[in-house]
Amino acid sequence: MPQVWLANATIKVSIVAPAKVACEIEIVSDLGRTYRSQRTITVRPHDPVTELRRTDRFGPSNQKGR
Repeated sequence: MPQVWLANATIKVSIVAPAKVACEIEIVSDLGRTYRSQRTITVRPHDPVTELRRTDRFGPSNQKGR
């Protein structure tokens, strides 16, 4: 979708329970039409054993203190 077709867009993410997240998106086209979608999804708890950090020098985890 070309950027000129968009007048505005918002994405909202809210925690609704310990393992549930509500996601909302709203897009307003250059013609003034509004498109909305909402979903509640189940998320997994953080598990440092299965989640790996980047090992290179790129990204927010490597920019602390700068």
